[in-house]
Amino acid sequence: MIYFYLGKVLMGLFSAVLILGMLRGDRSLGDYYALKHKQKILQKTVTHLETEIHELKEEIRRIENSEEYAQKVLRDKYHLLSEGEQMILFD
Repeated sequence: MIYFYLGKVLMGLFSAVLILGMLRGDRSLGDYYALKHKQKILQKTVTHLETEIHELKEEIRRIENSEEYAQKVLRDKYHLLSEGEQMILFD
């Protein structure tokens, strides 16, 4: 009977030490959740960048395959004018 109570006391002490270690140790439960949150943010960033890379590759392909699209990009993004054209700026 005494071994039963001794086992319960030891199990309680072990549980208390384990819980305190998880809450206040070098690698606490709070640190774990903070790292999981950072991992989620980084994964979203990676996914966004992969999507952006795919879109840029598609735009490069379209520019390489279509001279008209290449000229449109030059006009829209880089404000390149054809010979004889003038740009009029408004305030």
